[in-house]
Amino acid sequence: MIPKALTDSSIELFVQNGHLHAITEGKVYAWTEFPERVRMAIKNDLHNNPQALDLLRNLSPEERLRVYARCKFGGFNAT
Repeated sequence: MIPKALTDSSIELFVQNGHLHAITEGKVYAWTEFPERVRMAIKNDLHNNPQALDLLRNLSPEERLRVYARCKFGGFNAT
C-alpha cells in the first residue's frame, strides 16, 4: 500500500538510520527541512499532550519537538 503522503498533503513521519524524516506532498524531508505546516502540526499535537510536555520539559523547545515527533510518530505506517 502506498502512503497517502506520497500523493496528498497528509504527513507521514519515520525514522531511518536514526534520523527523523517526513513525507508530504510526495516529497521526503529531513528534520531540519520540515515545512512549517508539518512542524506546526507536531507542535499542536504536543501542546495537546500535557503528559508529554511534562516528560520533555527539560529539553529545548526544538529538541522537545523532535523527540516528541520521533517517539509518537516515528514508526513508518503504510495505512
